[in-house]
Amino acid sequence: MCGMSSGEKDAIKNFGCCYGTMIAIAGLADDNGPDVAEMSRQISNCGVEVSTLPCAMTGIKQTQVVAQTTLSGVTVAQFDSSAQTAFKTGMAKTIGVDSQKVTISSFKAATVRRATGLEVDTQVLLTGDAVDTASAVKTKMADKSLLTTNIKAAAPTGSSLKSATVASSSGTVSATVGGEINASGMAAQAPLATLLVCLAAALLQ
Repeated sequence: MCGMSSGEKDAIKNFGCCYGTMIAIAGLADDNGPDVAEMSRQISNCGVEVSTLPCAMTGIKQTQVVAQTTLSGVTVAQFDSSAQTAFKTGMAKTIGVDSQKVTISSFKAATVRRATGLEVDTQVLLTGDAVDTASAVKTKMADKSLLTTNIKAAAPTGSSLKSATVASSSGTVSATVGGEINASGMAAQAPLATLLVCLAAALLQ
């Protein structure tokens, strides 16, 4: 059920690359940062589509690798903050990045072979030279066996993730932004004011 007014929906639609920037900032925050997954679930429930790619910045290449993973044996209610942290840790180890670079953008109930399951969307922000590893990261995201092992290893005692399995997992590489040189010889970028607005929005969540 959507609890947003039409005005709030329009405001979010016009957020542009700021939403992606907020997600990137949230990935660097501690556990007290904004709950991006919950925000994205609410936005999705309202039928609002948002961009998850951050605003471009001068001279800094950025790309995202987005993973869609289906877990068997886990419910939405069981996927609490500790389970989400374990999932991100397991995903990070599988693809070879720091766990702070992994952000859960949304999750929802799913059916796996007529059993209870969970579909989790995550995104990994790569910058600078790491952009060149995007294809390798995408391939590693699809390793169901290794991902299952790493998630279970990271799960706390008593967590439903200890007995969960990865039914499917795939990755998609988004477009690279930032660092481009335009006709005037200047690097394409978002205005500084835009980035400051993005930062303020993330801190106010």
